[in-house]
Amino acid sequence: MLRIAFTAIASLLLLVEARLVAAATVQLAVPALTIPAANCGNLVISTPTNLTPLHAPGYSFRVRYNPTHMSFRGVAAIGIATGFSISATVDSVEGRIAVLCYSVLNELQGSGDLCRLTFCTQDPSPVSNCKYLTCLDNAWVGDGNLVTVSYGCPMQPCTSPTDAQSDLGVEDLWAAPNPFVAETRIFASQDTRRVARGLEIFDVAGRRVRGVSAAEMATSGNSLYVWDGRDARGHRVPSGLYWVRVRGIATERTIKLIRGR
Repeated sequence: MLRIAFTAIASLLLLVEARLVAAATVQLAVPALTIPAANCGNLVISTPTNLTPLHAPGYSFRVRYNPTHMSFRGVAAIGIATGFSISATVDSVEGRIAVLCYSVLNELQGSGDLCRLTFCTQDPSPVSNCKYLTCLDNAWVGDGNLVTVSYGCPMQPCTSPTDAQSDLGVEDLWAAPNPFVAETRIFASQDTRRVARGLEIFDVAGRRVRGVSAAEMATSGNSLYVWDGRDARGHRVPSGLYWVRVRGIATERTIKLIRGR
């Protein structure tokens, strides 16, 4: 089973909770990108760090972009992450993307490209991520590494005083694996864990099959809860579509889960 541990961002230096005997430093590189007018371009995230199997069963990061000038079209695992499962949770209104790439069988090895993010623009003049991509944060690589990020152009941290005072934490919620068979882990950003007041799982008919209080939810890493596919009575639920709802202070967020056979 893939074990993932997250901690919080401090400006552009990101610290992942150490679970290895000796944590290593991993660097992520974000180049400058200019998208031609009314066209698309690929932003390639890479690592110059020579990763070993101890380092990296996977990686994750979040990025914020300006949806007025850029639209997100997709993500693909490439280079040393080819063949890994990769997903992106996207809020196209706020311009937020959470990328998760992992493998239950393999680890990242060597250095090189990790993933390709495709952005497009309808602007009549070229668009640069130096202007409209504000930051990349909450990064982790492996299971306990100090992560630094180098940029091809200046960027600002994601967190602003306005964000810190808001209930925006419930925007960042995802699950992996999804679809799942035996169990799935529900992840959340640091802000979500700070404001989360409870978690509920519903079937496609709207019936609640599992309820989790704030006290029951995990208090470390980015994992809110590990669902074993059972209802409140301990019975296995049928395969199909389910919904996870997390309540914040003033808002709530719902994501879709699919349980396979």
